[in-house]
Amino acid sequence: MSFNLGRPQQELVPSAEELENLFIRLYLQDESMRGFLLEMAGLGAQGYLRPFTVDEDQSIGVTFPAQPAIRAVVCRYDRYLGEPFCGVVIPHIVRALGVNKTGCLKLGVNYLMSVKAVDEAKRIAPEAASALFLDDNTSARLEDRHITEWDSSCCLFALRDGSVIKIPESNLILPSITIFGIVTLLKGMGVKVEERHLPYGELVEKAKSGDLVAVCSVGTAGILNRCQKLVLVDEAARPVFTHTANETHPLYQELGKAREQYWDIYREKVPAPAGMKLFKYGL
Repeated sequence: MSFNLGRPQQELVPSAEELENLFIRLYLQDESMRGFLLEMAGLGAQGYLRPFTVDEDQSIGVTFPAQPAIRAVVCRYDRYLGEPFCGVVIPHIVRALGVNKTGCLKLGVNYLMSVKAVDEAKRIAPEAASALFLDDNTSARLEDRHITEWDSSCCLFALRDGSVIKIPESNLILPSITIFGIVTLLKGMGVKVEERHLPYGELVEKAKSGDLVAVCSVGTAGILNRCQKLVLVDEAARPVFTHTANETHPLYQELGKAREQYWDIYREKVPAPAGMKLFKYGL
């Protein structure tokens, strides 16, 4: 919200305590929400709260909002994205620019570019459900550009040697509590997690050599989903190789266990491990 307001308007940005009161004490405890929440609890489904900002002033022109307001929508679902899913690398669309420090923000323009990238992915592979972005260094050789994230989630790369690569946080990547939780669980299982950049050329090599077990989508809604088929392309967006997840590899199974354990922590079926905190609110 702060990014969407001018300097004189920064005092309008609510504190964490004010946001907690707004959504937990007012929005979710409103009588109109009771039936929805009871139904969701009865089904054991996941819920998703999406706050957003709007300008209630009917104005035109390129200006900061005159009457900024906070709104929210909430929904429930059984599984976001889901498995199996097909992904496509889309190097010719950039989701955000690091120099603008906007890639780590949930902005409407970022979401639009994500939707456009998925649309382009479907042109390459009609069954595609997600697009994998590279960094904004478009002047570099394609194989030297770094992988950043999926269109709507972070990514983990599982390798044949039993290790996992996590992409470092940056101005191009949305921060994710979920990926930190999944990494904590994987480390607790004895899985080696290496945080480093992954050049696209290296990903192609690992896919062709069989060293790549699976590419995972990790985010708040979907928790963790393993990509069953990843289409790799060249500079002209032509497919050069299609990677299929190695579902028989032990690490593939461990990733599935980590997802279920993460969800069980939310449902308080198992305790949170050291390094993780579970926040619970009574409505």
